[in-house]
This record gives sequence, C-alpha cells and structure tokens, in this order.
Amino acid sequence: MYGLRRWAILLLAPLLLCQAAWAKPAILDVRLGIHPGSTRIVVELSEPAAYRVGLLAGPPRLYIELPESDWQRARMPPVLGQIASLAVTTQDGITKLAARLRGSAKIGAVALIAGTGGSQSRRLVVDLFPAAASDFSAAVIAGPVDSNPPLVVAGLATNPLLPPSNPMPTPTPAVGDSPPFIAALQDVVLEALGITREQEQLRAAG
Repeated sequence: MYGLRRWAILLLAPLLLCQAAWAKPAILDVRLGIHPGSTRIVVELSEPAAYRVGLLAGPPRLYIELPESDWQRARMPPVLGQIASLAVTTQDGITKLAARLRGSAKIGAVALIAGTGGSQSRRLVVDLFPAAASDFSAAVIAGPVDSNPPLVVAGLATNPLLPPSNPMPTPTPAVGDSPPFIAALQDVVLEALGITREQEQLRAAG
C-alpha cells in the first residue's frame, strides 16, 4: 500500500503543479495578408481571449497584447505590406506581438471571430491602413482598441503607455475552489497522504 501511495504522489504531483499552465491559452498561428489598401494580421488562438491593439511612435509600431499565452509553436510569417518586422514576447502576465511598421498607419477593423483550430478557437483579425503622419499621431493619442471586457492582469487593466507597475500576485486557489478535474487529482493525493480535505484547507489558511 505504501508503494502505491508513493507512486500516486510521484505521478500526480507534477500535474497539480502544472494547474496554471493548463489554463494558459495558445497562439496557434500568425498570418499576414494583403487586402485592398490594407495589411491584415491574423492571430489564431486556441480559445477566446481578451486583447488590446494599439499604435506607438518612435519608430511607428503596432502591438497586440493578450493574456499570457503559449506561443512557442506559433510560426512567424514572412513580413509584407506595412509590416517591417514581427516579434513575440511574454512579460508580467502579458504576451505581446509587436510589429514594426514601414511608415505611418492607422488601425481599421479589429475583430475576434471563429477560428479553424476547433470549436473554442478564435481568430483575432486586425486591419492596418497606411495613413498620413497627422492621422497616425492622432491614432497614437487616441489610445488602443480594447476588447469587451478589456484585457486585465491580476485585477488591473494594463496600459502600455503608462510606466509598468508591479502586478499583484495571483492567489493560489484553495483546494475547495479548484476545477473538478484538478480537485479529483488533489483528492487522490490527499488520500494517499492520509490527509482530509478539511485538514488541508485549515493548513492553507495558516
């Protein structure tokens, strides 16, 4: 029996530690296309996600911000149209796709529509149009296009034009607040350790 409990702990503990990773959306693909008078950016997502799309000056750039996402498998397309370079980074709970532009531009349509990677997948579509320098400056001042509800990290809406702040740590959910699948795994581990759920909740409460 002791050996069985030991193997249960060894096999299931890593799954519990990865709980946060399971909830992380994924960027499945990034595509660029030329449409009449515009450059289209398509970000294929594994599931619906909040977003923020905006412009920055010096040099002209477009950014797309998403909740922290798994983007390592996403293929970066060859640049074309208004896009001079593309890069993806993750920092402070935000995954950012940054595009350096070949000149002044303005954002046209921004839409989150059904994707092609399954019933939960979505495509974030952004159309970018060439614009006069004055129109570009006005678009930068006007600020980003936000989803509804807006992109939020640790309870705080982010704004790339403001100095970065230290995000509040995300609390670890109590055993009783875990999703059903996670709770079932936790029950197995707790039982193997001879600990009741009530005892674990009291221990977590300090």
